[in-house]
Amino acid sequence: MGGGDVRDTFFIEFRIPDSGFRIRLFSKLLWWIHQQDMFCGGYFEKMGYRSFFQLPVWRESVDFAAEVYKFCDKGPLKSDYRMRDQLRAAATSISSNIAEGFEFKNNKEFVRFLFYAKGSTSEVFTQFCILFRAGIVNKDDYRYFCKKAFTLGNKIGGLIQYLKQVKNPYSESSIRNSE
Repeated sequence: MGGGDVRDTFFIEFRIPDSGFRIRLFSKLLWWIHQQDMFCGGYFEKMGYRSFFQLPVWRESVDFAAEVYKFCDKGPLKSDYRMRDQLRAAATSISSNIAEGFEFKNNKEFVRFLFYAKGSTSEVFTQFCILFRAGIVNKDDYRYFCKKAFTLGNKIGGLIQYLKQVKNPYSESSIRNSE
C-alpha cells in the first residue's frame, strides 16, 4: 500500500483529562461509519463532532460536575451525605445523559436524553436554592452554581431545538419513503 492507506491510520484518541494519558485505538468500524456519513445523520460530523466527548456542551457539563464534586467535599455538605450524594448524582447525570443519548445515533433518542440532562440541570439548580435558603451555602456559591446550572440548561435546550428542526436522513420514515 505504499505510503499507507487511510484505513491504516484511522484512530480514535481518548484523552484522560488532567492526567496526560492518551489512548489511541485503531478502528475499522469507525472508518467504515465515517465513510458512510452516519454519525447522527451526518450533520454532527459535518460540524466536526464524531463522538459525544467532542461536543462543547458535554465538556462543559463534565467540568460543571467536577466543580460540584469538589464543592461537596467542603463545608457542611461534607457531612450531609444524603444531600451531597443527591447533588453529585444530579450533576453527573447531565453529562452522562448527553453521552448516552448521542450514542443512539438518531435525533429522537438523543433529544429524549437531552431532556433528561436538562432536567438534571434544573435539579442541581433547585438543590442549591434549598441549600441557600437553609443557610448551608453562602450567597456567592449559590449564585455561581445556579447561574452555571441555568446557563448549561439553556445550552442543552438550544441543542434540543436545533435537533428538532434538523431532519435525520437515516430515520426509519425517510428510509421507507425512499424505497
